[in-house]
Parts: sequence; C-alpha cells; structure tokens
Amino acid sequence: MSISSLVLTASQLQTAVQRLDGYRLPQRTLSLWAKQSVVVPTVKYDGVRGREHPRLYNTSDLAKCRLVVRMRRAGISMARTRITLAMIDADLREAFHPSTPASLVVDGLRVYVVKNGLPARELPDGQFRLQLDECFVGTVAEARRLTA
Repeated sequence: MSISSLVLTASQLQTAVQRLDGYRLPQRTLSLWAKQSVVVPTVKYDGVRGREHPRLYNTSDLAKCRLVVRMRRAGISMARTRITLAMIDADLREAFHPSTPASLVVDGLRVYVVKNGLPARELPDGQFRLQLDECFVGTVAEARRLTA
C-alpha cells in the first residue's frame, strides 16, 4: 500500500492524533476545523453531515491536524492559529513534508517559516518554535496500522 493510498476516516484520524500526541481530539472540533477551513479533508469532503457523507483524510491532513493540536497546546489561540495557517499557507505547502528541515516560528506578532539554508533565530523565552517534520513522525505507520 503506497502512502498516497492511505485514507483515514475522521474516527481513525482522531485515534491517530490521540496515539501519536496524547491528545483526545473531539469529533465536534474536527468537524468545526473542516467547516472553518483549518484542516479540510483532502480525500473527500462535501460539507454535508451524516453517515452517507464521510470526511476522508490523508497522511498530510493528519500531519496538519497534529500541527494545529501542537500550536493549541502551546497556548496559541484558535483565532491566531487560523491566521497563522492562512498567512503561511504558501510556505507550508512548500515546506510541510516528512523530510523538511523547516521550522514554524511564532515570535511576538510575527509568524514565519524558517527554511533550510536560513539561520535559525534565537527566540526569547515564551516564544514558540516547532520543527515541522515532527508533525509527520509516526503518521504513516499509524495510518497503516489503523487501515490494515
């Protein structure tokens, strides 16, 4: 089974987040994130609720979900998280993959992606830095286990 063919239901994605990050992600939160375009299912999402309209995610969606969870657990508000994802969407598309050396940095009012080849900045206490590749650690293995 190739990585691109790994498809997770909403329930499987919730289980993966709980196992990988120790955070119980409520179904309602995941549904709200899809509606608000925070983490939109890549494989299938028609915006309609019900069993006949399941949301289907891939491993990149799982990694993005883990990124949002980690930002929230670091104390970044949901409004700020939404703005952050919107501001750096183009950078994330380029930098958000399993072998990325890039970091997401929230420094005061600024949010940016530090990419390979650029010097890492020393951040004052209370600032947030997340190695983006950490959001991918274990995602494929967990997705394979859940879909086996």
